[in-house]
Amino acid sequence: MLRTLLSTLLMLPLALAADLYPAGRRSLPLGAVSAVQEAGSVVGPVYGAYLAAGLGGWRAVFWLNLPLGALVLTGALLAGFVEPAPPGAGLPESS
Repeated sequence: MLRTLLSTLLMLPLALAADLYPAGRRSLPLGAVSAVQEAGSVVGPVYGAYLAAGLGGWRAVFWLNLPLGALVLTGALLAGFVEPAPPGAGLPESS
């Protein structure tokens, strides 16, 4: 069950990027999402261990991330939503 949930969370940004952009413009958003996921899997544990050791434990990391998470959520809500591609924009033309 947990493995299914986690795999869904990893694939959701890729599915959204593929759905929001037409086929010709899809490579840059998909590459950006993949790059961020890979960078997070490499940098995240190292950065987390450094913060936990340098700030005095995991409680300090939690209290540091709480306002940062609120700031990111506020920014995402204020940014609005991306205009989706019109229906049929990613389909090849029939001849």
